[in-house]
This record gives sequence, structure tokens and C-alpha cells, in this order.
Amino acid sequence: MQESTIFKISLSLSLIGILILLFATEINNKEVITIEKALNYSLDSKVKIQGEVNSLAETPGIILFSIKENLSQIKVIAFKEEEIALKKGDYVEVTGTIKEYQNEKEIEAESITLL
Repeated sequence: MQESTIFKISLSLSLIGILILLFATEINNKEVITIEKALNYSLDSKVKIQGEVNSLAETPGIILFSIKENLSQIKVIAFKEEEIALKKGDYVEVTGTIKEYQNEKEIEAESITLL
């Protein structure tokens, strides 16, 4: 191959890598919104919320809990890849995707952070 062809390929791959990093950074820096606002988002929207764990149920592979903020509440489902130590009353930040189950909106968690 000629040097100019290798240079063009390298430049193209570098630009693609930079765009991927920018996109990933944008997803991780999502602004925290209220639960009330999250409930109005359309299905498959990415959201980041904070609130108090109001109820909690665990199975070997799934953790189900509700988060309360003021008068609003939303259910969260998390597929456990590692142990999550949550208890009722914990204040958490959840990043995830709005889904619907039995005509109710819930969040499928991608990350859960104790605050």
C-alpha cells in the first residue's frame, strides 16, 4: 500500500474513534431529571434520576425496586451482573432506559449509584 492510502485509513479511523468517545461522554453526562419528568418521556428514552429506595425485592438475577422523589415514584428493574447492596431508605442515582410493563412505565437500569 502507498503511504497516502495508509494515512487516509489512519485518519478515518482516528476520527471515528473520536466521534465514538464524544458520543459515549454525552451518554454518561446525562443531566439528572425529576421522576415526574421521566414518567413523561417516551419509551426507550435514556434518563438519569435520583431518589429514595421505597420498596425492594431481589431474585438471584434481578433486583426490583421503587424510587420515590417528593410525590412521584417509579419502578426500576436491574439485571444483576454483580452484587448490588441496596436497602429501603437508600438514596440512589439511576441511569437507564424508560420501558413499559403491564401498562406502567419503569426504568431498566444501566447503572445504580448509592449517594
